[in-house]
Amino acid sequence: MPKIAFNDLAIRNLKAPEVGQSDYWDTKLAAFGCRVSQGGAKTFIVRKANRRIKLGRYPILSLQDARKAAHRHISEAHEPETGRKPPTLPEALETYYATHCASLRPGTVREIERLLKKLPALDQTAQEIYRFVDGIEAPSEKLHTFTAWKGFYIWAARRLYLSRSPMEGMKPPAQTEPFLVSQERRSAAKAAHAAKEGREAQRRAYDAFCSGLIKEVLPRLPLDEAREIEGLATRSATRFGGSARMIEDAKARIAMKRHPESIPTFEQWRLSQAA
Repeated sequence: MPKIAFNDLAIRNLKAPEVGQSDYWDTKLAAFGCRVSQGGAKTFIVRKANRRIKLGRYPILSLQDARKAAHRHISEAHEPETGRKPPTLPEALETYYATHCASLRPGTVREIERLLKKLPALDQTAQEIYRFVDGIEAPSEKLHTFTAWKGFYIWAARRLYLSRSPMEGMKPPAQTEPFLVSQERRSAAKAAHAAKEGREAQRRAYDAFCSGLIKEVLPRLPLDEAREIEGLATRSATRFGGSARMIEDAKARIAMKRHPESIPTFEQWRLSQAA
């Protein structure tokens, strides 16, 4: 489905297909399009509930009037004869996590959820969003919030929960602030980053140690418990791809939770490494 910025010049220059018809979609208004037939006729259309509704033929129907008609159809998309209302923000977020975020890593999904918890409402204006984002002090948090919100609003507009994204055309906040040029702050940030990397490296080493240790425990477990752990691990790993490595890691995690007496704590392990 080709997407272009609709204006009169662009509409006039749309090429007719050799066979059948082609649909072109506006980059500024989701679900608003123009269908070009083999004979060159151009008809404005709007996508609504998996259907394409004809609005009128160009130029008898002007682009401006067609856009207004498309806006009306989109705004009515969630108020059909059944009386169904647009989703609430929690309902929209639940669908967003279940569909758009389903293939993302768990850590990424948790971060998106944290950032989207700040959303006060589904139908915000660009000015309200700017005011909120500008009020965030940390530049990285400001940028991450802006990015997560924009991704959600683009998705919501495509699902016809909104006639258009309120963040359409908004520019991301600057990623640098004047105080970041301070050498003292740079040094502190560098030291904090190094410390974080050191802790993460220790944690990875501890996880590898525990995985190796618990694999020695697994063969000594009762057969029924071993089979139960095998089933739980397989179901858990299948949600994220189900590779043999993931199943083994899942088995180790489950066994560690059930038999913590077989595994030293992180602090105990760290002290033993330092000795």
